[in-house]
Amino acid sequence: MGLEMEAGDYKYGIVWMDWQHGDLIREFNALHEACEEGVCTMAVMKSSRTLERYVDDHFGLEESYMQKYGYPDFKRHQREHLTFRQKFKEFRETGLDGEKKVGSDLLWLLMDWIIKHIMATDRDLAKFLARKGVK
Repeated sequence: MGLEMEAGDYKYGIVWMDWQHGDLIREFNALHEACEEGVCTMAVMKSSRTLERYVDDHFGLEESYMQKYGYPDFKRHQREHLTFRQKFKEFRETGLDGEKKVGSDLLWLLMDWIIKHIMATDRDLAKFLARKGVK
């Protein structure tokens, strides 16, 4: 399930966005590696705390830029953020209770987010911001 990505897959020329996306992908890869090595439970706990900060910081920053520059697809993008927040909240409430597949559940959640949101929705936002002169 490893996420072998080239730098260009998630780097769009918006410095803060590229840096935060890179952090998320590194977290995904570290979690995947830990689960492969059989130390998934502790890695899931660490990743959960990291993701909580990521969700608050990254989503908040993106949404502030979308509002500031009048991003026309703001509502849809924000709904995707809200959906992820809800899925992550549900994972934290129920997923941490059972060890059996907790690591793979979190990995699948993250992989889905990276592929569907970062590599598509965020790419569109980055293009828009770049046209507005944001770097």
